[in-house]
Amino acid sequence: MTTALVRPGDAFEPENIDQAMALATMLARSGLMPDALRGKPGDILVILITGHELGLSPMQSIRGISVIKGKPVVNAEVMVALVQRSPACKYFRLIESTEKIARYETLRE
Repeated sequence: MTTALVRPGDAFEPENIDQAMALATMLARSGLMPDALRGKPGDILVILITGHELGLSPMQSIRGISVIKGKPVVNAEVMVALVQRSPACKYFRLIESTEKIARYETLRE
């Protein structure tokens, strides 16, 4: 077995479902996992797969996707990042922010 070094900035990416499940199982045992994911490798696997489909690394997925009522839900930060990384997004800016609302303006070409 060989071990490749990971350069700073490179994300660890499982190459198949078995590796993804092994990662989910290991993460589920971690005390650093959010309470809602601790001990739930199945939920973690759903988050990892959902994130992979959106082009997110495993840890970006863990930080930015939650399972709510049995469905993976992307948080607002990740939604904005996905919009901004698209070449079609020309700008995305805050127009108004109060205690109750946040309004943004964006241009897609």
